Amino acid sequence: MIRSILTSRGFWVWGFTFSILWLLIGALMISQYIDRQYTYYYVGLVTSAIIVWVFSNLMSNLSGTIVMSSTSLYYAFKFTRLTPSRYLLDYLVSTVIGTTTLGALMLGISLGAFYVEYHVVFLPQYPLAFFGVIIISSAFVILFSIFISLIFPPKYYQFAQMLPQLLYVILVLGQMLVSYPYLIVVASPFNDMTLLLFQSFTGLEAPLDFLNPFQQFINWYYILASLIIWSLVLFSLDSYLLSRIKPVSLDILRQF
Repeated sequence: MIRSILTSRGFWVWGFTFSILWLLIGALMISQYIDRQYTYYYVGLVTSAIIVWVFSNLMSNLSGTIVMSSTSLYYAFKFTRLTPSRYLLDYLVSTVIGTTTLGALMLGISLGAFYVEYHVVFLPQYPLAFFGVIIISSAFVILFSIFISLIFPPKYYQFAQMLPQLLYVILVLGQMLVSYPYLIVVASPFNDMTLLLFQSFTGLEAPLDFLNPFQQFINWYYILASLIIWSLVLFSLDSYLLSRIKPVSLDILRQF
C-alpha cells in the first residue's frame, strides 16, 4: 500500500507538489500582510490546513487503490481465512506509517518555508499531541477512502475520488471565510483534524470561527471525540461493505 502512494504520479503532482506551492504562497507572500502579533497563530493555521489538504488528496489516491484491488479482495474473503475486519486492521497499520511520514514531511517543509520568511523556527507547542493527532487523522483518512470507494456505484468512481477535496474546500476553507454553526464544525471530521492540529501546534484554543478567532472556542474533547467516533463508525461500515464487495470489470478499472 505504501508503494502505491509512492508510485502515484497524480498524488505527487496534484496532492503533494500543489500543496507545497500553496504553502509557499502562504508563507512567503500572504504572511507579509499578517500582523506580527498573530504570526504564531497564522503559522499554525497554515501548517494544519496544508497537512489536512495533503490528507484529502491522499484519500482520493487510496480510494482508487481499493477499487483496483476489488477482485482480489473478493476472492480472498471468499476462499481464504482473511476477514474484512482483519484486512482493515492490517491495512490501517501498514498505511498509517506512510500517512504519518507524509504529515511529518509537510510539517518540516512548512517550518522551513516560514523560517525563510521570519528567520524563526516555529515548533509545535505540544509535539507529541501533534503527531498523535496525525496518527488518529490517518486512521480516519484510510477508513474514509475505503468507504467512498465502496459506497458509490462504478459510474460515480470519478466523483468519489473528487469528494474529499470538495469537502475540504467547503468545510475547512469555508470555515476561514464563513461563520459555520457550532454543530457543523464539531461534527465535521475535516474541521476536527484541522482544529486539533492547530491547537496542538499553537497551544491556543480551537476557534469556532477563523474570521473572529478570539470570540468563541470549541472544547478539544468534543472535536477529538467526534473524530474518533467517525473512525469507529467507518470501521464498522467498511467491514460490512467489504464483506459484500464484488469484482469490478476491466472496463471500469481502465478508468484508473
